Amino acid sequence: MGMYSGVLQVEAFPAAIQKLACASSLIMSRRALPETVVARLYLNEQLLAEQAIPEGQVQILASNHPSDEVEKEDRLFISFYFLIAPLMFSEAGALKAVITVDGEEMPSGKLRVIAVGSTPQTDTSSA
Repeated sequence: MGMYSGVLQVEAFPAAIQKLACASSLIMSRRALPETVVARLYLNEQLLAEQAIPEGQVQILASNHPSDEVEKEDRLFISFYFLIAPLMFSEAGALKAVITVDGEEMPSGKLRVIAVGSTPQTDTSSA
């Protein structure tokens, strides 16, 4: 079960969430595999969690799981999962997932956290 609205409303700040799960996925071509892949989860600008595939391991993973039909399936899927328990919020803000591939950041998702009764502000920045 999950909530997928892009906004998490809490009663008031400070607030605690007993468990928060986050999944981020990356789909890439098998023809241009990166050397490094790192997933990070931030609360505002504070790093909450990080997972990295060691350098050179993406190639090993791809070779251990070959595609049955290379012409039709030239993609490799990588998923990262985070479970934070408990998670404290001292003020309104945002949780942001980012996957970095060979040094290039790729936003993976954003969840704004507001108090009940607050009006969510329109966010024009990228996820």
